[in-house]
Amino acid sequence: MILQAAALSFLLCCVHTYTLWAPFEKTEESSGNTIEDETLSVSELLERANVDVGKNFDEPMVMFGDIAVPTGLQNADPCTARGCLWPKATDGNVYVPYRISNQYCEY
Repeated sequence: MILQAAALSFLLCCVHTYTLWAPFEKTEESSGNTIEDETLSVSELLERANVDVGKNFDEPMVMFGDIAVPTGLQNADPCTARGCLWPKATDGNVYVPYRISNQYCEY
C-alpha cells in the first residue's frame, strides 16, 4: 500500500513538472499608439482627445480643441430654475418684507 502511494505521488510530481512546448509565433501587439499618432501635432492630439468635451448642455463650449468658452447659459442662482424668488407685484416691483430692530450693538 505504501509502495502504491509512493508510486502515485512520484507520477503526479512528474506530470505536474512536465512542460509542454507549443510553437510560438511572434506577433506585434499594438500599444495603442500607431504610426499615425506619432506624426500628429500636439494640437491635433488635443483635439482628438477632447472630441466629446463640451457636448453636454451643462458643460462649456470648447473651441480650438482645448479652450473652454462660457455659453452664457450658466446661472449662479439655483433659485431662478426652481422659481423660488419673491413674487412680482402688479406694478412690476418686488416688495420684500423686513423689520427694523430697536436693538443696536456697536460691535
